[in-house]
Amino acid sequence: MKPHLMKALSKELYSYIKLQSAVDKQILLEINKKLLKMQIEVSEILEKIT
Repeated sequence: MKPHLMKALSKELYSYIKLQSAVDKQILLEINKKLLKMQIEVSEILEKIT
């Protein structure tokens, strides 16, 4: 498993959200992209395990 990659992605997402003063459609789309990147990484890890 790549915990360092997951930790880096989650820190990046947290930092991005923390910097936003308001939430609009564009920001939500960017947050969704970052979450999808994390989900893809988890999926790849699960595929390797099974």
